[in-house]
Amino acid sequence: MEITKEEYQQWKSNNVTQFIFKELKERKEDYIVALRTFVRAGDMNLASRAEGMIESIDDFLDTSFEDPTEDDEDA
Repeated sequence: MEITKEEYQQWKSNNVTQFIFKELKERKEDYIVALRTFVRAGDMNLASRAEGMIESIDDFLDTSFEDPTEDDEDA
């Protein structure tokens, strides 16, 4: 599905989207605390899971608009 830059900006500024991003940032902080706890306890399985959740949240929070009409002209 392709969206325009304007549609993306509207989505990003939507109150519901901003609420979800805020909640995800808070969950990320919770997972960071959990990660530290798991590492201290020596539970590397749970530490790895927390690390994966942190990375997933970061990936989602770092989304940006990419124009599908812009090809790799510099490549």
